[in-house]
Amino acid sequence: MRERVQKGQGTTAACWTHISRRGGESRFEYNPTAALAGFTVKYAEPGSTLHQKGVRIVREAADWFIQDAPVERHVANCFISMYDYCTEAGAMPFDGAALQV
Repeated sequence: MRERVQKGQGTTAACWTHISRRGGESRFEYNPTAALAGFTVKYAEPGSTLHQKGVRIVREAADWFIQDAPVERHVANCFISMYDYCTEAGAMPFDGAALQV
């Protein structure tokens, strides 16, 4: 896979990240962050710094999704993965019912 990087306003984003622009302002959409945070909640040692960071990001991502959906298909897939990882881990750090349709 050829690596592609977008640069702007002092930030760098990999080609698989998604930052949309609505009304001239950038908007971060948790692709692939939501899936990676869910993976961290499932596989990191509970109580570790990494696990705590994953839990924090999952909560933030879920709040964002609930307030700001609908999203593009690839972003939605990241949230489905996040939800599945948290469910499989038996650790739902947010109101999982709010994400069910």
